[in-house]
Amino acid sequence: MEANSWPDIAQLWRYLLEAKTEFPTIRLGGLADGGYCVPAVLESVECFFSPGYGGVKEFEDELSDMGIPSFICDGSFSDIPDLRANQAFDSKNLATWNGAETMTLDHWIENSGFSHSQKIGVQMDIEGAEYSILDSLEPKTLKSINVLLIEFHELDLLLVSQSRLIELKRILEKIFKTHDLVHTKANNAGGVIHFCGTSLPLVMELSFVRKGIGIDSKSSQNSFYCLNCEFLNDYTKPEIKLPKLEKTFK
Repeated sequence: MEANSWPDIAQLWRYLLEAKTEFPTIRLGGLADGGYCVPAVLESVECFFSPGYGGVKEFEDELSDMGIPSFICDGSFSDIPDLRANQAFDSKNLATWNGAETMTLDHWIENSGFSHSQKIGVQMDIEGAEYSILDSLEPKTLKSINVLLIEFHELDLLLVSQSRLIELKRILEKIFKTHDLVHTKANNAGGVIHFCGTSLPLVMELSFVRKGIGIDSKSSQNSFYCLNCEFLNDYTKPEIKLPKLEKTFK
């Protein structure tokens, strides 16, 4: 694979790093890996879609306690034994096509009973499949999502794969048309790669809010409210500080 130029890499990383850090977040889903820094706009969310169950649903259970239903999918499991009344499960994986064992995010939302909602939340941690899913997502579906939580994996490929660099840039430019990045965090369980004197995390958690959605009073008064959401995914490993990149490459 050919190496990408540092200016191109730095320009894309600035997309990932420049969040509106004054935006408050709420920690849901536990204090370690599996928890997420959710923007304090939950009064603007009617339901959440969470692909990738993995045997844990603390995040969805906390949403349930707040009266927010969840849709969960994971083709590795046939069912969820402790599924709550306001939680639904599909034994399928997200993909770019609909089949016996797969479905697109557009199809999932369309057939959920919330197809006409403009107040959807999506939490996506699917180990690298997020790229193709987001790249193929219909713009009209994206516009219905008020809160979008994404964990981007394999970010070391941005250094050596031109196709990954172009793909992620295309994805972020699509999202930024309708959403603001309001929180960004390095997953310290994923490690770092050193390049041109800069340490870059291999896994990043990004929180987006649809443009025009304001902070709501109910969420911001939640006991889990915090401004920077400085929780570690793995408390046995050191925190990964986000790098500061020169303005030259903006």
